[in-house]
Amino acid sequence: MAQTHKAVASHAAEVAKLQRQVAKQEARSRQADQRLREQDQALERLRRELKAAGVSDDAVATGP
Repeated sequence: MAQTHKAVASHAAEVAKLQRQVAKQEARSRQADQRLREQDQALERLRRELKAAGVSDDAVATGP
C-alpha cells in the first residue's frame, strides 16, 4: 500500500511539473504572438507612410 501511495505521489509530482512546463510554453507562445502582431502593425504603418510619400509597393519590394 505504501508503494502505491509513493507511485501516486511521484506521478502527481510529474503531472505538476509538466503543467508548469506547459504554462511556461503557452506564455512564451503568447509573447511571440504579441511581438508578431506588433511587427505586422509596424509594417502596415510603414507601408501607409511610404504610400503617402508616393513610393509604390513594387519599388519597396524590389529595392533600389
